[in-house]
Amino acid sequence: MHEFFLSYQGPLSTTGHARAKFALRRHFDRQLRRFQHYLEEDQAPPEFSFRPENRMIVGEFVFNPLVTKSSKKVIDLDVLVLSDCDANCSSSFPTGDLDNYAKTILDGLRMAQTMNEIRDHTPHENEHELLVLMEDDQIIRNLNISHHKNLFPNLEDSKLKCREVFVLIKVKIFDKYCF
Repeated sequence: MHEFFLSYQGPLSTTGHARAKFALRRHFDRQLRRFQHYLEEDQAPPEFSFRPENRMIVGEFVFNPLVTKSSKKVIDLDVLVLSDCDANCSSSFPTGDLDNYAKTILDGLRMAQTMNEIRDHTPHENEHELLVLMEDDQIIRNLNISHHKNLFPNLEDSKLKCREVFVLIKVKIFDKYCF
């Protein structure tokens, strides 16, 4: 088993916008690059690294998933969402419901499947490939997501606080046939 954490802080769309999901992909790409550097320094086994043969092209983008359908690996995710509006919040600026949080986060962790998920995005300068956690969310074996009130928000404007979340994702990668 391999275990590591990813995090996100900022607005999190619960309406399923492709733009928001793509922004999450780019955000997680930066963390996965640091993780890749760690793997290289630690001389991780080749089956647990971002490999050139895993690259897939969708539109103008090259995605490189850490875990693919053919890798014989599965993923468990423990997701903690902290927001100013906890469950059953009566605020006039609710941050959304848990199932939409989950869908947005999961889509941000996987590669785009079609051009519809990319829309009008184009690669940034020097953005040769995007590292993503997984090829498809079918690779997820277990998902645990919880939403709690953030008791230590960092924004002064209360209208903005309620729209911002902090997300901590514990990623565990297992061999598919390890019971």
